[in-house]
Amino acid sequence: MNFFGQKSGSTKSLTFQIRDGKQIVKDRVWKVRNPRSVRQMAQRCRLATVAQAYRYLNAIVDHSFQGMSGRAQNYARFSKLALDDMKSDMTKFAYANWGEKKFRPGAYQVSAGKLDPIPAFTIEKSGNALLLKSAVTGGSLTEAQICEALGLDRIGAMVTILIVVPSELTDYTAVWVRAKRISNPSSNVLAQNTQMACLQFDASKGVVFSGFKYTSSVANIHIEVTTIPNGYLTPGADYCGNAVIRSIEADDGYQYSPATLIMGAGFAASTLNDFENACATYPTGETFVLQGGNGSVAPASGSNGGGSNNNGGGSENNGGGSSSTLDAPVIQGDTTFSESTQVTISAVSGAQVHYTTDGSTPTAESTLYSSALTLTETTTIKAIAINGSVSSAVASKTFVKSSGEGGMDQN
Repeated sequence: MNFFGQKSGSTKSLTFQIRDGKQIVKDRVWKVRNPRSVRQMAQRCRLATVAQAYRYLNAIVDHSFQGMSGRAQNYARFSKLALDDMKSDMTKFAYANWGEKKFRPGAYQVSAGKLDPIPAFTIEKSGNALLLKSAVTGGSLTEAQICEALGLDRIGAMVTILIVVPSELTDYTAVWVRAKRISNPSSNVLAQNTQMACLQFDASKGVVFSGFKYTSSVANIHIEVTTIPNGYLTPGADYCGNAVIRSIEADDGYQYSPATLIMGAGFAASTLNDFENACATYPTGETFVLQGGNGSVAPASGSNGGGSNNNGGGSENNGGGSSSTLDAPVIQGDTTFSESTQVTISAVSGAQVHYTTDGSTPTAESTLYSSALTLTETTTIKAIAINGSVSSAVASKTFVKSSGEGGMDQN
């Protein structure tokens, strides 16, 4: 269709509409993203920091929160605890700048459950080797006494030690080592540098370690991590973090002990200035003076120049929705399932979706939706859409597992 024959649509910088039987030609309207408040920018910074931490810790986090089934529920619990801690004591975390794909260390809770915790380990570093020393002492000990002290009180019980160290490749890296009781321990006193035959050992990819030993010269139990891939440890750096998790398989799934990353001496606590500098790196979107505007500050209602949010009768607006109302998100998925179901949440263009899986009312501080959720247990999902300072009504849907029992992955 030629230029003058066009009745509706757009060409170059012009748009064409039919109104009252007449064709109207006007300049094209800019699409403008709503500016974000200081509070929203701070939350974006926290969410990005937690998301990057999860990328490095997910091998542990995906199945270490008792009562949570599946990756989505464990991640939601991990995120909520971290965000709450960041608001109560911001100094316990370092914060990610915009676009960073790096782990920023912090006192992340990586496990929660009913089991009693065991004493933490201290870490010494020598080149590409680590020495993890427990607080368990007492002179000459038998295998049975050591197992009891470490919470390995039955066959199948496990102790997992998550270690975060400075890395030449990625600033920080997270590795883990694990001991599992596979047989009854002996009642013999453990000789110096003797491995415990009743334990089976495992580690993350690329890590080699010697296992649990009792060394009389240092009078405690220690784990010697003899090899970590070249370049993954920064020589001379004094920061190390670790968390110790007990776990055991029970009739209703795995049980865990609570565990939080303990920060090493090299971790520098954040200040308000550090946090604000990180927040300032997040983009707020560009601002344009729309057709007919004068560049003055818009009224609190969000309209341009006191009138409708569109210009010259156009249909485009800020953020893709009305400036005063926002449709509730749509939650979709099989509401009755036998093993698992995929749940998706959608909202109007430009809006962010935040959701909860514990029945609580979602807010801007709840988990940000990014991809489909996999449910394996009966769950109520509640969600809201947020665009700038406008929030929608709460959408809610319950998904019911009709038969079978869901289990947790082994930690």
